[in-house]
Amino acid sequence: MKAVFILCFNAAQRLKEEKKEERRRRELERKRLRDEERRKWREEERRKRKEAEKMKRPEKQPEKDKDHAKEEPKIKVRAAVN
Repeated sequence: MKAVFILCFNAAQRLKEEKKEERRRRELERKRLRDEERRKWREEERRKRKEAEKMKRPEKQPEKDKDHAKEEPKIKVRAAVN
């Protein structure tokens, strides 16, 4: 009788451990999926911000226009009167 009780107890313990392990696996899988979704969301948000910043920034002028814009004013030199 004692042996039967011990076998049943061991079987019950094993089932309990298996359930715990299965629950832990499910939780880990849920966490992994949640983390993956968050990562995708962050990447999407980062991409949207970069695109918005590009739209805000004026386009760079071509080199010719830059040089033209930076042209220094001409300085007039007066002849010294003696």
